[in-house]
Amino acid sequence: MAKIIDFVNYGVPLELAERAKRLNLTKAKIQAFRRPELMQMGLSEEDVKCLKDCLVRVPIPDETVYLLLGNSNSTCCVCKGQKGQTYIIHHIKPYATSQDNKYENLIVLCPSCHDIAHHPSGLTLGISAKNLRKRKADWENEVALANSHRAAAQFKITSLGVDYANITRLEQACRGLLGEIPALSGAKNLRNFGVRFHADGTMNIDDILERLSNGRFLFNFPGSASSLYWIELVEQLGSVVPFHDINAADTAGVTALHSLSGQFAFYTGFCQGERVPEPIRWPSDPINVSAELDNVVINFAVDPLYLLSATAISRIRERNRYAVYFWIRSVDTEPAMTKTTISAIPLLIAAPAGFNGFSNIPWIPTNEYERHMMDRESRKKDDDNELL
Repeated sequence: MAKIIDFVNYGVPLELAERAKRLNLTKAKIQAFRRPELMQMGLSEEDVKCLKDCLVRVPIPDETVYLLLGNSNSTCCVCKGQKGQTYIIHHIKPYATSQDNKYENLIVLCPSCHDIAHHPSGLTLGISAKNLRKRKADWENEVALANSHRAAAQFKITSLGVDYANITRLEQACRGLLGEIPALSGAKNLRNFGVRFHADGTMNIDDILERLSNGRFLFNFPGSASSLYWIELVEQLGSVVPFHDINAADTAGVTALHSLSGQFAFYTGFCQGERVPEPIRWPSDPINVSAELDNVVINFAVDPLYLLSATAISRIRERNRYAVYFWIRSVDTEPAMTKTTISAIPLLIAAPAGFNGFSNIPWIPTNEYERHMMDRESRKKDDDNELL
């Protein structure tokens, strides 16, 4: 039996693909049956023409279709679902002239916007290829942001995306709210790297600094392998105490914001911090990492010791999109202030699943990163010498 995608990937509209499936039609049957026979099954002349015309094409690869629909939430990139929830996969450069099934040439449109793209009327302007690409990029970005926020609300974080974990604060919160530090699978990963824990379940930070971290910063040694543990701890906290959505609270008013003082919360959006002084010492002075919404400014007191990689040290001072889980220390609104200021202690800073928030610095091991930076400085000096 044919699946919906067996029609959609030929450019058949979703609604027509669903009817074809209900009629137990397949590509072979549609090609074999004459038009009158298909119309006797309840299809219109226009439906039959669409099926016959589309099914002679080379199909779009399934993985491309799934990626396209996932990135657009199966919703029209032009009207954003306002004209209907069904869709057609449209070729920006017409298939008849391009035969181009690459992702970059495809866009999800509703039937109404698809008609406008193909057949502008005297009262309605068409949609240019340039405009379609811009609408696609804008909508996919909007979908990615919404998906990342939903992922953050559900504590869905990729292990490679964690840049900061304040283990001391996480342990304190677990002992206060759970009565103990739970035994979690991520702790096994850390023990495999030689991390030692105290009898009460807390991590032996002095031992890590002495034996494992090379004196650079606390978690210089395990990289992303430690991230599972921090994610698990935050999930455990989220199971017993609410993490309030600061993005939603931004429009809730001053009174609602002040009620969150002393509570746990999460935020998704752009953050940018101060330069991290190196070498990082224990104890270290916190740097400020700030985030700004329409009505709120959040100041995160970030302890550099808990940054998880050399690239995290670089990223934290760049303007990057993050999910941040934190405890609200205070909420301040003064008459002279145009925005409410939240002072916060971050527990975890990461890129949520579903969105790559990092600008241009990928996660790479510390030694490779340092070689990369040394090479870059060397090239810069060579360039400067050429100018002299």
